[in-house]
Amino acid sequence: MNNSTTRESSKLGIGLCLMTASIFGCSIVMAKLAYGYGMSPLTFGAARAFAGVVVCLGMAIALKSPWRLPPSASSEVLPITFIFLMIAFGYPLAMKYIPASIASLIFYLFPLIVLAIGSFKERRFPGIKRILIYLTAFVGLGIVLGPSLEGLQWQGVVAGLVAAMGAALFTLKIPKIMSETNGMVLNVYANALNVVVLLGAAWAFDMFMFPSTPEGWLVAALSGIFYGVATAMVVFAVNKTGPALASIFFNVEPMVVAILAALLFAEFLSLIQYMGMVIVVGALMFASLRSSR
Repeated sequence: MNNSTTRESSKLGIGLCLMTASIFGCSIVMAKLAYGYGMSPLTFGAARAFAGVVVCLGMAIALKSPWRLPPSASSEVLPITFIFLMIAFGYPLAMKYIPASIASLIFYLFPLIVLAIGSFKERRFPGIKRILIYLTAFVGLGIVLGPSLEGLQWQGVVAGLVAAMGAALFTLKIPKIMSETNGMVLNVYANALNVVVLLGAAWAFDMFMFPSTPEGWLVAALSGIFYGVATAMVVFAVNKTGPALASIFFNVEPMVVAILAALLFAEFLSLIQYMGMVIVVGALMFASLRSSR
């Protein structure tokens, strides 16, 4: 592959990462609305997983993907299912015990976890510039989220770290999955298992609650569509850029959430928080320049 083709592939991957993060952000905002219409986190998670099945199924059919997974890929179904559950259970549970800002900040430790695991596997110390990019993006994200230390409980911290580890593991597994089979098919199987587990948990814990109005169903459907599309796109985005670079650009997601929250819920940020957004965008632009080179 020549340098021109490599640069074009990198630009495409970066664009896909930014789109994926933005769509995931839209899904999160819809989730906040869905909870207001009576859905429980477990039934909402199941609804989103079902949407992931439908969208990825459509993509697999369009790509004419073989449904019989090779043995190496088949062995990934249960791990990917478990990773999805780490995120689906960990993130909402963290918000139950600690402020949402700190829960989000802990979850977005996952790019640093990707960096640490990747460097350990390659038996090398990451370069100073790469470390500075990650730390700058993380510090800027911390300013945007404006974390408060009030009401910090260890259960929430642990739950947030579990979700962050799940996101990091999924990001690292994508290249291997895409090299062995079409990621859409694996997503179909993993999300289908998630639907069963989440609905079973909702029934077991007496949280089998769905929207009480047509508007609530519409919000749930929109969130599911956003999630399904992002789930389908993420495997291509990470495959084009690599786990380390992709994890940086996914930091756009909480910024999208902050902007939409201001527009929909009048939750405006302070001046210093908007400065934090500029810091994050600056780190992303620098990462893009390094990638294009």
